[in-house]
Amino acid sequence: MPSPPEPDVVSPEDVSIPVDGRAPLKGWHWHRPGPRGVLVVAHGLGEHSGLYRSLAEFLVPTLGVDVLAFDFLGHGRSPGRRGHLERYEQLLDDLLASTRWVARIRPGVPRFVLGHSNGGVVSILSLLREPDAADGLILSNPALRLKYQPPRHKLIAGHVLRVLAPWVTLSGPLPTGDLSRDPLQQVLIRGDHLMHNRLGPPLFFGMRAGGISALQHAPRMTTPLLVVVGDDDPIIEPDSGRSFHDRYGAEDKALRSEPGFVHAPLFDLGRGAIYGCLADWLRPRLSLSRDDVQFQSDGHPPSHGPDQPDRTIRGTMNR
Repeated sequence: MPSPPEPDVVSPEDVSIPVDGRAPLKGWHWHRPGPRGVLVVAHGLGEHSGLYRSLAEFLVPTLGVDVLAFDFLGHGRSPGRRGHLERYEQLLDDLLASTRWVARIRPGVPRFVLGHSNGGVVSILSLLREPDAADGLILSNPALRLKYQPPRHKLIAGHVLRVLAPWVTLSGPLPTGDLSRDPLQQVLIRGDHLMHNRLGPPLFFGMRAGGISALQHAPRMTTPLLVVVGDDDPIIEPDSGRSFHDRYGAEDKALRSEPGFVHAPLFDLGRGAIYGCLADWLRPRLSLSRDDVQFQSDGHPPSHGPDQPDRTIRGTMNR
């Protein structure tokens, strides 16, 4: 008698990822036996891994891949004060620890990294440090250059704090309308206690310098690349993502530029098209044919995916 089919929705495993010299990171691992690849998600500033549940629940049954979403230091359920780092490179340590963890539990399986916003900058710098950490790189509105630069007096004050009181973090409004045009997503973001809006000098200036370095060193990189840019992003300069793509050293690169989309394309109205774009880009790099992929011809994912915007994971924040 044939085995019954596996359910489309896969419950994630709550995992701890070891990092040298400090407490483990927390994360969620969506998986099935015999994956064809693994996608490691590096979330944006103030976000957490549970936000990417709908994406994982789409990709796991659609492509037969694992998805690991982890919380950076000072984010989500991971340890650390919200928005505080001793040095920006700690975030690179987090991502590379996660890709090594995946390599240990899924040896020989292709690894891909998806980085959104600040997670995109971290992903680029991590692959510059360890090019073999991933077989493909996906960037969602990477924070390479802010759309509006802070006033000079605020930058000077920030530099002073960086030297005299680097542990200080400042908070600001959470601009939900800048993140997504979806009213329900905006409500969910405002009510999500794992989100935060705190930022310290090492994190801000590290991200700023990291974006400059990423653009400068883009010609050195050869990992296959997909860049997704929201043309109406009010936070990050969209042209910086396009410039990174144009300067990128690999021949295997693609750019998806979306008119009307704001800062977080994976949570914005019309995100089904972005889910489809990711699946179409990943498929040939997993050596899959169109027949191997449970994907509708109109480019929209099944209903259990992005059309259920409340499918995020919430929990107790470690402070």
